[in-house]
Amino acid sequence: MTTLKTRRPNRTSTWPRILLSGEAGTDAAWMAAKLTADPRLVASYWLEIGADVNADVYAAVPGADFDIIVHDGTWLDLYEQLSAAWDEAHAAAEAGLPSALVVTTMSAEWSMLSDTADRRARRREGVNLTNRGLDPDAAYSSEVPVDIDPDLWMLFGRRHRQLMGKILTWPGPVVLTAREQLKDHGRWVLHAKDQLEFDCTAWVRLTRDDHPEILSFTAANYHRLTKQERAALRPEFTLERLIWEWAGCNAKTRAPEVRTFDADQVMPGERPPVRLVHAAERPRPRPVPSPPADPEKAGDPLPSEAERVLHFTDAWRTISDRKLVPGLTQRMLTDVGDALDRDVLGFLSDQDKEALGITTRDPYSLRTLANTAALHVTTTGTAICPHAEVGAA
Repeated sequence: MTTLKTRRPNRTSTWPRILLSGEAGTDAAWMAAKLTADPRLVASYWLEIGADVNADVYAAVPGADFDIIVHDGTWLDLYEQLSAAWDEAHAAAEAGLPSALVVTTMSAEWSMLSDTADRRARRREGVNLTNRGLDPDAAYSSEVPVDIDPDLWMLFGRRHRQLMGKILTWPGPVVLTAREQLKDHGRWVLHAKDQLEFDCTAWVRLTRDDHPEILSFTAANYHRLTKQERAALRPEFTLERLIWEWAGCNAKTRAPEVRTFDADQVMPGERPPVRLVHAAERPRPRPVPSPPADPEKAGDPLPSEAERVLHFTDAWRTISDRKLVPGLTQRMLTDVGDALDRDVLGFLSDQDKEALGITTRDPYSLRTLANTAALHVTTTGTAICPHAEVGAA
């Protein structure tokens, strides 16, 4: 029998995560830079995502004191640099010294992930078109819609949650900025990952012609604010007041504890019945062309056409450097230009056929193999089927 584990609530706040959203021309980033001047913060880190690099400009805010997190623009380096800053902030927090984090902008973060999902979907479509003997360039046309498969959205949604894992457990106040647009029908649209506002302690909308509007705010010192109460706070709003007064934070405030939920376990009643699984057959070796029947040609230093076709079949199967594609194409046109439509299906193993998506016994030409492999290595940087061995059939 499982022992019940409980605890009593402590009625204390954690460091707030504040989302500042608004239309163009508002001062969200300027407001965040002003927060970094607060002497109660031991350090402040500024993470820029997107093409607009303006953090250096906001250093002109009187008293602003922050370090810009430098990354090369790739998701891996961006995440690793944020993780390194997260480690530094937690080390300082153990001594009771909080650090702030500013992220500009969450709109650019989701745009970056969405654009990558679109590019990968178009690569898939390009390979599909090539396998069907069609021009793969159509997949990259802006006028051709391409569906993004659910597995890609799952992948990039997971990357967003990976980044949010560091943001939500940051040991100090966090300020996120995002673009928001007022549509013609009077509805505001937040340009960021859906439900981002639910990950934030406070959501504040900034407009050019009015005081900041507090859309939501959760703190131990405040009950659920009514519309009138939120309106009364608008003229008084500053990030410093929200963090230190309204949220009641101080040097002893703890970092939020966010659990990583994992449902990847086999529960009682879910285990499938045991079935006999036969060992997979070892793939047969790939065939090679027979030697020339004419004895006089046996000593000919020039290989036969079949051998040259096999050579280029292997070359396209295993090419993994996109820089070598033009040279290999030129050599193929020179050596076997008249045999580009030669069927190479007999030179391909079962593993090769699976990697190339071949499901029929229809002829598969060297030209088709070259086009498919060239597109694959250009877009992925990897060989399309690097396995299989050459041997006697």
